[in-house]
Parts: sequence; structure tokens; C-alpha cells
Amino acid sequence: MTHMDTTEDIQALVTKLRFRHLRVLITLDESGSMHRAADLLCLTQPAVTKILLEVESAIGVQLFERSAHGVVATPSGRCVIRYARVMSAELARMSAEVRALEAGQGGTVSLGAVAGAFPTIAVRAVINMQRNHPGITVKLREGTSASLLADLSEGLLDVAICRTAVCANPDIFDRVEFGAERIAVVAGPDSPLSRGGVSSLADLCTRRWVLYPNRMPAQRLLERELMEQGLEMPTHPIEASSTFVTILLLNADPGLVSLVSRETAEIFAAKRLVSILPVTIRARTEPYELVTRRGSDLSPSAGLLIDALKRSARQQTREAEVEDVAP
Repeated sequence: MTHMDTTEDIQALVTKLRFRHLRVLITLDESGSMHRAADLLCLTQPAVTKILLEVESAIGVQLFERSAHGVVATPSGRCVIRYARVMSAELARMSAEVRALEAGQGGTVSLGAVAGAFPTIAVRAVINMQRNHPGITVKLREGTSASLLADLSEGLLDVAICRTAVCANPDIFDRVEFGAERIAVVAGPDSPLSRGGVSSLADLCTRRWVLYPNRMPAQRLLERELMEQGLEMPTHPIEASSTFVTILLLNADPGLVSLVSRETAEIFAAKRLVSILPVTIRARTEPYELVTRRGSDLSPSAGLLIDALKRSARQQTREAEVEDVAP
């Protein structure tokens, strides 16, 4: 196979590839089998093989390793599949936006955010935008920074509020820095810790912890805080990437403690689902960022959402500053 290296080659590729080629690549990657891919696509196995060979011939590289156990994408294949997913998502988004416009509506926009950004920034922005633009459909997704950036890079999200520091290649994104997240130490509502006897992290070192997965910002924050105080990281924590799961665990076991965003903790504490412990975290988290895929052509709906998110972030910063100076 020969590699593409001229404008003519790229133009030839554009004329040869069809949407069915993208679907076959994505389905092969997800199924790991020619036979299963053929069943999922309602095609014969020879037809799937023929389409794959057409793509490999057009691009000039082998995209999948074949074996008796199935198919696995090559490094070049993973690159092509990533762009195939982006193009597939963009086509789906285009179709949804056209249907919405034909129905007299305002289109669709997808937003992903880490859990702590929802009560501080995202919820207020989405509600305010929909009040002003009720015809826009907003799709929301909660996740870790790593999962949101993966979805953003594949075109599954328009905008994300997360942290690009967890990404190996942050230069593929455009980002605007928002404020830092405030962190609270929490326990279950019936925890004996909520009745006193706790004033610092040193009092919690022997407790069992629920933490975000290794190398996530919240866990790095705890590492820095403990290091500054000459304390060891908790051993054998429960790792949970979901705030909802963390709250369930705290309610199920009064002996557990965890870190969540301050605003999230206050919401759950008001419903008596957690107790906020009087422990000060001095270390600063990495700031939230408003992230989009570099070079993407954002829809008007996405532009409206971004403006609403920026206004919400500015309001949150002002409120936090007032709270910090309050007696």
C-alpha cells in the first residue's frame, strides 16, 4: 500500500469514501469481528471485507490486523476510526439540526461537565439559555475530565467543562479558564464524625476514603494537601468516578469519608444526604476550563450556550468572592 502525500491523493480519497465506509470501520472496531459486524450492519461478511479493503486501498494503509480471533485496529486504524467517529457524529448533528430548523425549532447542543461544575456553572447557564431560547434542545452528560475529553475529541460533545491537564494531547482543544473548584470533606449523614472530634485531615488519616480514580484532579489535590501536612495518603480507598455513587457509599457506611465540590456538598447536606466536616483544604484545585475541539465549526446553538456558560462562571466568581470576605 502507498501513503497519501499530495492534494490530488486527498481529493481522490474524498471521492472514494462513502458514509457506509465510516459505519463499517466504527462497527468493526466496536465488535472486533467481521462476522458480528456483518450481522450488526445487515450485510454479508464478504461485503464487509470488500468495504474494508476499499477503505484500506483508498487510504493506503492497513487499518485492522486480522486473525482467527477477530480484528483489531492498527495504530493507523485507530487514528482513522477516531476521525470516522467525528464525521459520523457531525453528520448526526447536522441531521438533527436540519430537522429542528425545518420544525421551526432552534437546534441541538451537547454539553458535558464534571460533577462539581453542574451546581456552580452548568445548571444556571442551561436554565437561563433555555428561558431565552426555548427552541434549543440541550443534551447534558456528566463524566470525568478524561471521559469528557475523549467524547469531545470524537465529536460526541460540542462543549465540555473539565480540565485538560489530564489529557496527553491538550493542544487539540481550545480552552478558556474558569475559576478554581472549592472542595469539602464529607461523610454520611449518620456518621459519628458529624458530631464532633474532627478538625483536620490528621484526624481522618486512619479512616476509609472514597476517592476519584487515580490521577484525577481531586485525588491529586488530596495528595498535595497531605504532603504539605506531612501525612500519608489513605491506603486501599474505594475509587468512584461518580458523585452519585460516592453519596450512596457514604450513606451506606457511616465510617467512610470523601472529597466533593463545596457547592455539591451543600446541596446534598441541605437534603441531609451528607455531613460537611469542619476540615479546611488549603491546596487549590486545577481550575475548570471551558473546552471545545480545536478547529470545530460551532453551531449558533453552541455559541449561545458558551456565552451563557461564561456569564454563569463570572457570576459564580463574584459570589465566591463575596462569600470569602463575609464574616
